[in-house]
Amino acid sequence: MHTCVFSMFQFMSTIYMSVIYLSWLSRASPIDRCKSAISIFSSSGAYIESLNKSRVALPVLQKGFMTGHEMKFEFKTTSPNGVLFHMTPERRQNELVALDIINGHPRYHIRCKQIEATLTLSRIRVDDGKWHKIVFRRRNNRGKLFVDRSPYFHDYRVDCGALTSLTFGGVDPIRKYDSLRRELNTKRGHFMGCIRRVDVSTGVEQSRAQYHGVSECS
Repeated sequence: MHTCVFSMFQFMSTIYMSVIYLSWLSRASPIDRCKSAISIFSSSGAYIESLNKSRVALPVLQKGFMTGHEMKFEFKTTSPNGVLFHMTPERRQNELVALDIINGHPRYHIRCKQIEATLTLSRIRVDDGKWHKIVFRRRNNRGKLFVDRSPYFHDYRVDCGALTSLTFGGVDPIRKYDSLRRELNTKRGHFMGCIRRVDVSTGVEQSRAQYHGVSECS
């Protein structure tokens, strides 16, 4: 008898909690319901909004990004200016590899021990609302950048140490990143668009990716 009453109590409790959850779900916004599904690693990707804080951060790669590693992703945007990605050592910005957009053209930044360079790909535009693919490799102290399978600036040394932090779509707005924002000239405008199919050969714990002010790609 007692077992039957206890089982009935469990059954009714389960029904009650299910009703509460379904009621909350019906009131939640589409973004709240879908937020867990947003992923820059998937074919759908994440949409970087116009907010200054909007970005996706991979604060700690499983291994430092060094010679022999590769990172690739796809994006589309109509923004003439904004940050596509930047890689730095964890907790410091004295070394940097980055790609941003300036007046519709990709611009490649290198800041390492023996070289500092800012290189613009003036012959191509990427603010056309079409999908573009970026590949960045480190080989024999060289950085190999590909935009839509075409190679650029392969003769430039990238002799930075291990790059352990990778961010897409913007720069953290807190004060300690002021110099990074100045270098990437974020005052010109914020990247707005989709980023998808991120793949980093160092390995990434996808569950630790930090999504700030993003939405689903349409």
